[in-house]
Amino acid sequence: MMKVKKITSVLMACMLALSPCTAAFAEENEAAEAAESAGVEEKIEVVGLTLTKPEYFVSGLKGILKTYPMGQKTEDIYACDFYYIAMDKDEFNAKQEASELSEEDQEAVRNAIFPFIEVLAIDNKADLAELIENDFSEDATEDMFNEIGKTDNYTFYYLEAATKDEFVSRIEPEFAEEFNKVYDDLIDALKNASFFDPMAFGSGMVGTTVSFETTDADGNTVKSEDIFAENEVTMLNLWETTCCACVGEMPLLVEMNHSYAGKGVAVVGICADADSNNEDFQQILEENGMDYLNLLPFEGMSDMFPVNGWPTSYFIGKDGTVLTVPVEGAPSDASYYTNIIDKLLAGDAVTAADIEPESNSHPNDAGVYRVHVTNGDGDPVEGVYVQFCSDTSCMMGQTDADGYASFETEEGVYTVHILKAPEGYEGTSEEFKTEDTFSDICVVLQKAA
Repeated sequence: MMKVKKITSVLMACMLALSPCTAAFAEENEAAEAAESAGVEEKIEVVGLTLTKPEYFVSGLKGILKTYPMGQKTEDIYACDFYYIAMDKDEFNAKQEASELSEEDQEAVRNAIFPFIEVLAIDNKADLAELIENDFSEDATEDMFNEIGKTDNYTFYYLEAATKDEFVSRIEPEFAEEFNKVYDDLIDALKNASFFDPMAFGSGMVGTTVSFETTDADGNTVKSEDIFAENEVTMLNLWETTCCACVGEMPLLVEMNHSYAGKGVAVVGICADADSNNEDFQQILEENGMDYLNLLPFEGMSDMFPVNGWPTSYFIGKDGTVLTVPVEGAPSDASYYTNIIDKLLAGDAVTAADIEPESNSHPNDAGVYRVHVTNGDGDPVEGVYVQFCSDTSCMMGQTDADGYASFETEEGVYTVHILKAPEGYEGTSEEFKTEDTFSDICVVLQKAA
């Protein structure tokens, strides 16, 4: 299967990880089963297709079939992956939830998981041959792109895994037989799917009005309509105390908020874990000179402001209207935010294409990728098991006495998970991405209660 190089597949990293994706797997499985049992119809908005699956996909499988909507990968490409897990669901979940796995069990989990179909929605204005040359693996060719549908704006393709036979040869015969049937039936279902233009994450919220009440860092009651009414554009920055990228961009946000003073723009933070980590919340505000308004979470916040990863920023108008799709991640330059804000102030439209997910890492001049793990006090954490993944393979590393795990590889975009935290620390399921140049990613682990 060909993978877009510019943005590493979240699916592959999640599949090859052990504990970090347990919650995501469980939640997505429950949601998928509930939706599919009502009619075995699956609508995947971020890639733009509605799929009718065979009944046995829902409750008649010995293994596990998963859909992973990846969304916008580049300006012209939206994607969705399908994968099969050649393992009983209860056994797989048990291994995911185990506090420690032997190397043999880790290998068994990795060998059982296989991404076998990728669906792409490609903008009709883009030249496919040019995209293949610039954005895909070197061995990609046009005949690998199997067209299955078209709208006025997008053409839809599926790509098949090149290593299917290798996967079948390493799994048990009963799973191999089932996988081959699922493989053929899914392709048939894709060929008979209905298609619509992909919808970027959060696009359904654009134009809706939001309203909430909460408290600020000093305990004062705050109503959203009062905040919004004071500005033409309010940037709501949702963050967590344990998110390194969130904390890392705070000086940038402070400076940006000052630069827009008196110009009808304000930055407002909402700390999602301020209730449970209030001491850390207050310390971060003080250490970073955060003199702009920061709020505590409120009931229903996750439904009102969905978040795929931290930080996520929403842009709200004077009357509480959501003006754009949200920005996911922390850009390394304030101009990313200011370009959006300036367009909104000028009355210009801001489309999903103007807002691509940003990386949560920062370039370095060390010639390697480095993952730096610290605790809430800023001290290095030694002995953290780190997984560092490309689209096709993963490396493992362990942090040293300075809290660093280094990975020597070619430049590209990689995903990082914390596989196992040392005794005395809580793990994290957060996923991190590198720049496409050598860079550092900082991860903060909380001490166990």
